[in-house]
Amino acid sequence: MIRKPKLIMIEKMVHETKSIVSLYFHYIPAGCENKDGQSTVPFTPGQFFMIWLPHLDEIPISVSFFEPPDYWGISVKIVGEATRALCGLHVGEQFGVRGPLGSGFEIISSPGIFFGGGVGLAPLRPAILRKVRDKQKPTVVNCAPCGEDLLFHGEFEQLAQENGIDYYFATEDGSCGCQGLGTELLVQVLEKFPSKTRIKYLAACGPERMLVKALDIAEKFKVLLFQASLERMMRCGMGMCGLCAIDPLGLRVCKDGPVFSGEVLRKCTDFGRKVREFTGHKRDL
Repeated sequence: MIRKPKLIMIEKMVHETKSIVSLYFHYIPAGCENKDGQSTVPFTPGQFFMIWLPHLDEIPISVSFFEPPDYWGISVKIVGEATRALCGLHVGEQFGVRGPLGSGFEIISSPGIFFGGGVGLAPLRPAILRKVRDKQKPTVVNCAPCGEDLLFHGEFEQLAQENGIDYYFATEDGSCGCQGLGTELLVQVLEKFPSKTRIKYLAACGPERMLVKALDIAEKFKVLLFQASLERMMRCGMGMCGLCAIDPLGLRVCKDGPVFSGEVLRKCTDFGRKVREFTGHKRDL
């Protein structure tokens, strides 16, 4: 278990949208070096880091890029004091990293469909890029309120042209791609598959109400395996404090998740309805 953050230096920053910044760095967790000094970090797409900003806060951020053996990327949306401070750093400055933590997506042999809303596309990206490296052609569905908010849009357009992935995108204001909600586009994409074809895999991440609708859609189309990555308030990232627990199963998003199957989510009455504040009290989504 990786308990102590390790200071790293920012090597590259990309302003993806008006509110999302990607930061890239080299990092080998303590205890994960082999005899040659190289990384032996086991990583599964969908896992996250606890990012430590000295004298300010420690927050969970999904891994959005991994190039073995030790080159990583995170994509951060500005939503509060800590994320604003993190995105305000510059190349050459430092922050602390602890992880990777949690349970990620199950990477099956099927090319799969990857459905992301806003910054929710970040934890899906490593899985998509792994599929591309394995010469598979995944389907990617990207959605956002407007064209300026479509995360990794240029990158996935290029992958569609050069590697033949199926890439679909929608915006609520119609400024880029189809106009409408991402879940509406997801239905259209699933309808393109032959009626007798059983879709094997659908991975999703984004606003939780969107994920509830995505699960409904997956069940309607009889998708064999649906998985979604959830976001919760976290203190420890190791399953000790219980702040990220979802009821009634008591599953800890930081330890048992953040990725859960549709079968498990159906048993969680909190899913799409309740989250815990930093005090531990629940509030409606």
